[in-house]
Amino acid sequence: MVDSTRFLQVKLESVEIVPLVDSPPSLPQHRLLTAGIRMKQNCKHCGLRFRSIQAGDAFCCEGCRQVHEVIKAGGLEGFYMRQDRAGQPIGTRHQAPVDREKLQSLLIETEQSERAEIVLKVKGMSCLGCVWLIEQIANRFPGVFAAKVGLQSNLLSLRWKPGEFNLCELAEALQRFGYEIDAAGRDGLVLSPLARRLALITLFSLNGILLTFALGLIAAGSGLQSLLQLIILVCLFFTLILGGDLYFRPAWQGLQVGRFHSDLLPAVCIAFGFGFALASHVQGDLGLVVQPLFFMFILTLTSARWLVDRMALRIINE
Repeated sequence: MVDSTRFLQVKLESVEIVPLVDSPPSLPQHRLLTAGIRMKQNCKHCGLRFRSIQAGDAFCCEGCRQVHEVIKAGGLEGFYMRQDRAGQPIGTRHQAPVDREKLQSLLIETEQSERAEIVLKVKGMSCLGCVWLIEQIANRFPGVFAAKVGLQSNLLSLRWKPGEFNLCELAEALQRFGYEIDAAGRDGLVLSPLARRLALITLFSLNGILLTFALGLIAAGSGLQSLLQLIILVCLFFTLILGGDLYFRPAWQGLQVGRFHSDLLPAVCIAFGFGFALASHVQGDLGLVVQPLFFMFILTLTSARWLVDRMALRIINE
């Protein structure tokens, strides 16, 4: 016997009929079927792919729905035109209350200097749309002369007229959109995540290149040759993971919102380059040429991104 109040799972491309809890037999059959269908779609705010139970539900969580309404009410729909990748759902972000005492002390201390300007850390950014949105919100505050945001550095540079700007109110306004700000520390030598990644890529790439050249000087069939090939293969994989992630993740997140992100082409080139380098690894002499080229390609791409990040950071700090 088949229980008529439950459904079997049936996947039809993007439509999935899932088990429901026992439903009142008085409900019409078409309403039961509608309630059991989960449609795959992108969240209207963050762009994340999710399954919707109710027809017409365009948001993955209540947080995204609320922020979307705030954006529309503020006339900031340009955020969605500039959104080039999927972001983190608002409902999954754990935001601490704004520390008004700390921010007020920071404001007073800054206004006592020659120029009323500060660089703040921003948490919660994911795309160019976030950069535009934060700059728009900050520039609407009374007294603000300029607001610049760096996506890679996660920094917000503010310049304002002393006595006319309220930093606490800006922090609370940004929090309503899912962003948090705090003072950016400047003590000691602190490497950015991108700089640390570049250092590791440089380590694996240079070792891979040197070992590949050394491999060409060793007699074929020796035990040392097998060892060097294994180490080179490890360097290839770590270089791919560290360097490729910079491009694979944004490219995939861009596709999730139906956009061709600027990192898509480099991501495809990295994937093909790694496949070619991996195939040439067993081809002897061909690998001696292809593998160093792959290491240099990843190292060059990452170095260029780091330089762009440094230039953007310098502009923010000026």
